[in-house]
Amino acid sequence: MPLFVITLPFRLSVIPTTGKWLSPFFEAWAKWTGDYLFQLSYPYVSAIISDSTGMYLHVFNLAVVSLLLAVGWTVIQKSQPHFAQWKYWLHSFAAYYLALLLLRYGFDKVFKHQFYLPEPNTLFTSLGQLSPDILYWSTIGSSWSYSVFAGVIELIPGVLLLFQRTRQLGAMIALMVMANVVMINFAFDVSVKVLSLFLLGLCLMIAWPGMEKIFRLLVRQQQVDGQQWRLTFASRKRALLYAVSKSFVIGLIAVEVLFVFVQAGNYNDDVAARPFLHGAYQVEVQHLADSTSWISEEANKKMKRIFIHRAGYFIVQQADDTFIDYPLQYDYANEQLILHPNGKPVIRCNYAYSEEDSLLHLRGALGSGMGEVQARKLNLDKLPLRAQEFHWTMDAPR
Repeated sequence: MPLFVITLPFRLSVIPTTGKWLSPFFEAWAKWTGDYLFQLSYPYVSAIISDSTGMYLHVFNLAVVSLLLAVGWTVIQKSQPHFAQWKYWLHSFAAYYLALLLLRYGFDKVFKHQFYLPEPNTLFTSLGQLSPDILYWSTIGSSWSYSVFAGVIELIPGVLLLFQRTRQLGAMIALMVMANVVMINFAFDVSVKVLSLFLLGLCLMIAWPGMEKIFRLLVRQQQVDGQQWRLTFASRKRALLYAVSKSFVIGLIAVEVLFVFVQAGNYNDDVAARPFLHGAYQVEVQHLADSTSWISEEANKKMKRIFIHRAGYFIVQQADDTFIDYPLQYDYANEQLILHPNGKPVIRCNYAYSEEDSLLHLRGALGSGMGEVQARKLNLDKLPLRAQEFHWTMDAPR
């Protein structure tokens, strides 16, 4: 468990992550394992990211090392009088790490940073054309109340795990929460399967002593000892040092999970500012001179809609409902959009937008061709998915 934590290059804002510096070594080891031990012949990603092949190879390598360390630990513990204390520190480390990630993902949901509102192009993509993960993300992202609820049920065990008296309860709640998360990741093919399984394993490890007592009490109807081992200190000075250190760690976790939101001043991404011209535009007039006009040859067909994506993309929906996207930059001084077709010359097109009638006018050139497009901005809040309506009865007007 500690090996996976210290070698995972998980991105944090305040707390330093050892995985950032250790990952080059472990990625090289994973590549060696794939090339020489398993002799993988197909091109694969050796980086330790998400659910890459490199991540699975890394987990295999760590499993071998952990097995050897577990054997050594079993031999050593028999002769060690402080085994209970070592076990406490290991469980505490696992509990704090699990709490950190639960609080991180919990606040991501509460402040709508994880399940954000569906982008304009997603709203106009037919249901059957969406991948399962995008479909799930978009469905949850369309509901502010459910996203907040999903975040709160992760925040509750995250807080409980920080204190020894409530740790068992927190771990049991977290076990149910993470079991649901793992099921979602597998059922909707979300690419964080390895991490979610690891967190589920942490929940089980921390909750196991309490689960064992509950099983013996309710199933076997045996008497159980309600007392649990507690850390003791030889002096008040050490007890004070422990209390200060624990307060510092909890404070550091709080700063870590809240820093990105405080820094951005964004506590509800649904209402956060969007980029210039962000939205969906219904094409009303287009004049494309020839196959060398301002947009690429593939999109030089009948345009249906134009989308400006918040991540910096200019997206064209054609008449046959295929989508073509271009990385987008703004040249505000010259009132131009700069598009970057893959492997082709940069395209510059002049823009003019009228707030009064919601009209976007684009005019550009590439080579000898010229093109003009006029499109009207659509009100996304009028779409049923964005209406956020609530009905107490099934026969209420919709």
